[in-house]
Amino acid sequence: MPDGTTWRYISERRRPNLCRWESSGPGGTRLRGYNGKAAWRRQGTGPVEILSGVEAQERIDTCEFDEDPLLDYASRGIAIRNMGLVEVDGTKAYKVETVTKSKNKRIIYIDATNWLDVRWDYVEPDGSVMLQHLSDRRVVGGISTATTWLMTDADGGFPMRSHADTVEIDVRIPDERFDPPSPQ
Repeated sequence: MPDGTTWRYISERRRPNLCRWESSGPGGTRLRGYNGKAAWRRQGTGPVEILSGVEAQERIDTCEFDEDPLLDYASRGIAIRNMGLVEVDGTKAYKVETVTKSKNKRIIYIDATNWLDVRWDYVEPDGSVMLQHLSDRRVVGGISTATTWLMTDADGGFPMRSHADTVEIDVRIPDERFDPPSPQ
């Protein structure tokens, strides 16, 4: 994290849009999820909060299994625009702008030599931009996936590095895993 602390992070997803995230570190444990009916969160041992409005919709959008907006974009109502060949982070890359039905905008840079994504720019509604630099690729189940992500703001500030020690696909996850936890 930007403050030098290390957090453990577990992300579980299942089609079409079920998800659960658990992060734990010096500030305790945080849980977030969506079970197909309710978006929810829990901080530490506090009560489960069922989310509503914009906050719930953001969680639901984040839970979309096929996060990559280029996957089956037309049937998902995602507009794409090729913005040409550019140099990004020292690599010649195709710059592709994507806009979802809910107006989430991402710019994806695709390496011109190997066709793998090297950076994603998340353009927020207020115009701010978060950059996600992808590296340390590994092939899992025939799919090339980045295992290290460096997130920064547009000026390189607020750096946050994530690294996946384990990547698994086609793992059976029971439905109830995505439900809000029971009160303790």
